[in-house]
Amino acid sequence: MRPQNFPSRLRATAILVGVFVLAGVSAHAAITAKLTGAIYTLGADQVQTVWPNARVTLKNKQTQNAVSTVSNERGEYFFVGVEPGDYELTVALAGFETEVRQVRLDPKADVKLDIPLRPKKRTEEVVVKSEAPGVDISTTSTAGPTLTANTLKSVPLLNENFQDALPLLPGVLRGPDGLLNIKGGRANQAGTLVNSVSSVDPVTGLAAIGLPLEAVGSARVLSNPFSAEYGRFAGGVVELETPGGTDEWRFALKSFFPRFRRRNDTIMGIESIRPRLTVSGPLRKGKLYLLQSFDYKFVRTRVPSLPDLQNDQVVETFDSLTQFDWNITPNHRFTTTVSIYPQNLQFVNMNTFNPQFTSPNYRQRGYQVAVTERSIFSNGGFLASTFSVKRFDAHIFPAQLLAGELDLFSEMNFGTFFNRQDRESKIYQWAQTYHFHPLSAGGTHLLQVGYFYARSDYAGTVSNLPVLVLREPATPGTDCTKDVTHTVCTLSQRITYGPPGSLAATKNDFALFFQDNWQLHRQLTLDFGVRFDRDDLSEDAVNVAPRIGFVWAPTRDNKTAVRGGVGLFYDKIPLNVATYLAYPAPTITRYDATGLNIVGGPVTFVHVVAAPDGRLHVPYSLGWNFQVDREIVRGVLVRFGYEQRETHRDFVLEPFETTGSAALRLLNGGRQSYREFQATVRWQPGERTTLFASFVRSRAEGDLNTFDQYFGNYPYPIIRPNQHGLLPYDAPNRFLFWGTIGLPWKIEFSPVLEIRNGFPFSNVDNDLNFVGQRNAAGRFPVFGAWDILVARKFPVRLFHKKVTINTGLRVYNLTAHDNPRDVQQNIFSPHFGQFFNSVGRQFRGRFEFEF
Repeated sequence: MRPQNFPSRLRATAILVGVFVLAGVSAHAAITAKLTGAIYTLGADQVQTVWPNARVTLKNKQTQNAVSTVSNERGEYFFVGVEPGDYELTVALAGFETEVRQVRLDPKADVKLDIPLRPKKRTEEVVVKSEAPGVDISTTSTAGPTLTANTLKSVPLLNENFQDALPLLPGVLRGPDGLLNIKGGRANQAGTLVNSVSSVDPVTGLAAIGLPLEAVGSARVLSNPFSAEYGRFAGGVVELETPGGTDEWRFALKSFFPRFRRRNDTIMGIESIRPRLTVSGPLRKGKLYLLQSFDYKFVRTRVPSLPDLQNDQVVETFDSLTQFDWNITPNHRFTTTVSIYPQNLQFVNMNTFNPQFTSPNYRQRGYQVAVTERSIFSNGGFLASTFSVKRFDAHIFPAQLLAGELDLFSEMNFGTFFNRQDRESKIYQWAQTYHFHPLSAGGTHLLQVGYFYARSDYAGTVSNLPVLVLREPATPGTDCTKDVTHTVCTLSQRITYGPPGSLAATKNDFALFFQDNWQLHRQLTLDFGVRFDRDDLSEDAVNVAPRIGFVWAPTRDNKTAVRGGVGLFYDKIPLNVATYLAYPAPTITRYDATGLNIVGGPVTFVHVVAAPDGRLHVPYSLGWNFQVDREIVRGVLVRFGYEQRETHRDFVLEPFETTGSAALRLLNGGRQSYREFQATVRWQPGERTTLFASFVRSRAEGDLNTFDQYFGNYPYPIIRPNQHGLLPYDAPNRFLFWGTIGLPWKIEFSPVLEIRNGFPFSNVDNDLNFVGQRNAAGRFPVFGAWDILVARKFPVRLFHKKVTINTGLRVYNLTAHDNPRDVQQNIFSPHFGQFFNSVGRQFRGRFEFEF
């Protein structure tokens, strides 16, 4: 209906309403405020350099409402039509400190606030703040939320280390071997960076560093980082940043009360003690800062399915981080970190079928020293240079130090662990990355170029004891440990090994990369990168890894982001792969049903590298993802994403036997695949409450005879023909809910709920041959665990000093859900198909001092 056809009274009413609306809009415009400014750095010659792509957030301190924007190509940001009040302005840009300013906006105010940036400096100060509001449209990365120091303190972590927090992120899973698997990759396919320095064992490729919990300022997991600065991984990257000293001395003393071991209502020694001490502060204010953090841990962990006093695994570790930050000038910073991380582990991998004396012990020694220098030049360029030295020694040996053999029997193994390794390794690393002044050409380009060099040296020895495979007896319940003649529990196979092997290898890695973060428009950014890798153990002269990522904001309200990309990611060749030919070769003898007559062998499986000239290729993965983020209402963000990764040229083993000869071939053509659909919701109803809920549907499959199973830290002696199937850590459905809820009286409640499918397992026969397809016999029962932490801080004054006492109660597996970890796989066992070794409900207290 047209307005001119309105009845006169209705027309008059409409005009009157319009007048009031226009008057209201005019009045609102008259009382609102405006805030603008520029983001810049100041060079040594006092020349200003502006920075685009900085994320700028303005939050009303009374209502907690927040809006965000991104600085344009001139480094400018704008907030118009802002309600008067007190606000907090936050500016964040990668490589620089997060800047926070308090600003008051009066009615009709037009405030200009320029923000100078400072190169990133480690800081120990933890500000309790929630996730940034809105949707991040400044990065192409599809990483999950960053786990801040506050998060690490606020969630229930059983072992009180950062590794326990990583499975809070979708796609990160602790597998049946206790190691972390990122987006379907094995633990040794991931990279671990501490302040941009690689911290992996060059021999096995596993993460090889321990940090006190208080020495971790932030942790995040990158599955497909499209920035070319990341390399030497095929599964994902764990990126850790350490804090540093602040302008005030701070002390923290935590977990210093022991927990006693109780058996049959009797105290029998100490079960656990985990004291942690952290000191930080200025050695010279404004110039030199210190952070020192210690973490000692002694823990006995029960295996419930074994007899008491013979079922305790023992972990003893001491982790230390020392860090000095020297601000030479406002544009020149020098940081030195020193880490040590000795470990003594007893009865590793003990379970229902592997009692204490068939398990190995593990001893680790090592250190890592890293020196980083950061400079801002007068032309606006930014250079980061890093040199590091890492020593890592590992010793694996039988818990029962007696000459003998390992007897593999389906009901319970006996004898002694069969393998001994003594390894010493050292790695030197040097890297430089230069960030150019922003370049305007068809948009804004943030260019960076860098290189990386590493030299790794390894020397060690390995030896093996004989291994016997015993069949199930005809009479169930027979104790095979007393059948020394093997007449009842008949002998199936005898495996002996050649003389001890002397292992030595050296390799050089070099990489060059170029990256362009190209902001075509305020709402569209592309990441182009290419990385050139050279591993002198590889047949290839160079491996070229191109990558491209994008982020697009289809709306102007900064509430929607569409991001994704595709890239090649080259892994590494571990030094134990390079020394494969020097490992002792197995000689296998097979027996008939009586265990007395030889029916096969003895035959020696000679180690062979099945590649031309014995040269290898670096494994690689091709990964892509697509993700949509949307803030549907204030404080509620939803995310839908799909990710896929195909890994090629993996290292796998294949036994090969013909008449009169046999070989254990190392192949360089293994494959893996991972597919994942993710749905995540983040709800932030207030400053003290943030909750995450995610569901992941995934599938992980690949070749199953991977090298690390048989020549890693804790090798398995039985090698059967390779198959392609579900990976041991495949969990197709996983629901995760966690976060922190601020309750009245300053109480914080932190729940962590995980529900997922159990891991797959295989069936075997009396000869330990697989029956049917591997990892297709069934799955463990559905895993469910609900952990909680209830905590409160009490500020008090002791000796005229302000002291914060943190108290709390942690409960693990609150519902005492049955989560077995072992299964009887032998189809001839009377216990076939039964599950064992579930850990019940556990209580832990918290009592900490901070001052």
